[in-house]
Amino acid sequence: MMSATPSPMVALALEPKSRAEPEILEWWSGLFEIPCVAIGGITVENCPVLVEAGADTELKNYDGHTPFLTAVHFHNREAMSALRQHGASVDARTYGGDTALHVACGSNARGLTETVHLLLRWGADETALNRDGE
Repeated sequence: MMSATPSPMVALALEPKSRAEPEILEWWSGLFEIPCVAIGGITVENCPVLVEAGADTELKNYDGHTPFLTAVHFHNREAMSALRQHGASVDARTYGGDTALHVACGSNARGLTETVHLLLRWGADETALNRDGE
């Protein structure tokens, strides 16, 4: 049986203009345990609330993906735009040196062409190499 009380993530989604609570910041920090940006966890509405409350847009997970790079991986352009508007770097790199373009091209999610065009428009370096020289 499901709980009648929504999780902090669901509560935030239901009231995107709400004030960020400590539980929401904890959710942000744990963002990479579940790829929340892929399923709409970061939106234009809730990104400013989280950032203003102290969430780190450059926080990295175990392999160096920031929230922006995770949004790129899933071709979630709405989340990419929201994060970029609030300080996320289009030049972020994983621990292996992959750029946003590497991440986008390595994903099999739908929307590759649009994501790559957006990254290039934002100034992503198409000549950047990762640690493997790719």
